[in-house]
Amino acid sequence: MVFRTIREGFPNSEIIVWLNQMPLEAKMLCMGAARRVKATLLDIGISKKVRHDQWIKDLFFQAKDPFWICDTDVAFFGNCEGWFKDSDTLYSGRLIPRFYEQWTKTFHRERLHTCLMWFNPQAMRTAMEKFMARFPESWMQPQLEFFLQHYLPTRTGSEIAIEFNDSTAGLWHTIGGTPFTQDQNLQFEHLNCATYADLIGPSIAPNFESSNRAITLDPLCCRGLQIKQAEYYERNACRPHP
Repeated sequence: MVFRTIREGFPNSEIIVWLNQMPLEAKMLCMGAARRVKATLLDIGISKKVRHDQWIKDLFFQAKDPFWICDTDVAFFGNCEGWFKDSDTLYSGRLIPRFYEQWTKTFHRERLHTCLMWFNPQAMRTAMEKFMARFPESWMQPQLEFFLQHYLPTRTGSEIAIEFNDSTAGLWHTIGGTPFTQDQNLQFEHLNCATYADLIGPSIAPNFESSNRAITLDPLCCRGLQIKQAEYYERNACRPHP
């Protein structure tokens, strides 16, 4: 989906497409699409499939210069390249509020979404080290998880409430970050959960999977999708009654 409009968002940037253990037919389609937008192909899933959050973490610790990451279920309507040129921003993305999600039955903690995210790795490492310096230093010092997904259960008597740190939520709750502005958000739409719509769909909405499929065939029809997503977050700000 993203290949149809990626050059609207990034007309002059070097684009790298990271393949991650997929069927041969899908791989061939990606290779053809990548060639059409003059992108470079790299394969991260040669021996085994790499989780998305782990890929982001690995990419971050290998990087020196600022960079973008982008999901494959994104449609662009305007140029994003110059948003953070000569900026002291640590990292930036679309702000997602805390909400209750019916598939995992957990509260997703507030975070900046990784569907489209800009990183300034050297400035971020400094901020991460500064945050960790608030704790007493010792050989047994516990570590924080800034990037990886993980569940956070809390027991109160016989009740267990579970919160979910989705990818990079740990960054938002430690070093902060810069949410995209309203104008920046209008330059793109994100489908959400497109790679596993068949799994999560029945828990979210009856037509979730079919709607996702229709948008992948015509990405330009997804304008305004973020409004519907915001309504979903608002409706699910609290746990539903049993």
